[in-house]
Amino acid sequence: MATKIGENAQRIDGPDKVRGNAIYGADRAVPKMAFAIPVAATVGNRTFVTSFPGR
Repeated sequence: MATKIGENAQRIDGPDKVRGNAIYGADRAVPKMAFAIPVAATVGNRTFVTSFPGR
């Protein structure tokens, strides 16, 4: 939606967002949906990690 500077923009999603009725991508569920959470190491210790069996 392109508008000119100073021109009012029509915000059709505004009322739903304010009332909590807006539907976002994360609100949808599909069959066999997978979820992931990125995890970062807080401390790097190569010796400790490589000491695990199978590593």
